[in-house]
Amino acid sequence: MLERIADHGLTQHVQQRLLNLITSGEITGGDKITEMSIAERLGVSRGPVREAFRALEESGLLVTERNRGVYVRNISPAEAVEIQEVRSALDEMAARRAASRLTVGQIRDLDQLIRDMDACASSNDISGFYTLNLQFHEQLVEWSGNAKLLATYRRLIKQLHLFRQKGLQPAGEMAHSNEAHRDILRHIALGDPDAAAKAMREHTAHGRHRILLSRTDET
Repeated sequence: MLERIADHGLTQHVQQRLLNLITSGEITGGDKITEMSIAERLGVSRGPVREAFRALEESGLLVTERNRGVYVRNISPAEAVEIQEVRSALDEMAARRAASRLTVGQIRDLDQLIRDMDACASSNDISGFYTLNLQFHEQLVEWSGNAKLLATYRRLIKQLHLFRQKGLQPAGEMAHSNEAHRDILRHIALGDPDAAAKAMREHTAHGRHRILLSRTDET
């Protein structure tokens, strides 16, 4: 029993490490990965890697091509737009629910994330801003108090990692995005669900526009 628990924990660890490699861009859409190469890279046996591959394939992050092997999925701009549309609806729902649920302490924590993102924007730390931005939105969804909403949201976000947007690269774009975060949080703190949802809807619409711009750039 203890051995099975340990194996499960190692698989979860390998799965998270792989997810981190995808999130950081060290492994990108279209890259071929093998059990042996990942096992050597992470210093583990191939068993946990095989199980992690299965879990990430179920999550839509990996794909097995017959007679070719396992690849990190490519998310096209068109599919990214579709994912972003669903994500936007979930973000809006979360903002609406959060306006009547968040505690003073939770609002304070989100405000600190906004301050940290300000610092990243000022120093043009794109990677740092990207990570904190994901944390802000996911924390808001989690604290909205709907477990099914959170699970669906996390699955979509994992897939969007495969489509790393260039829209946040200009320093001014990061600052603009963070002003929207501040506006969303202000309405939540005031307990105004309609205004919070509207602010979130406008913010996520801007994110969808960035994806559409990247789609135009590729044509």
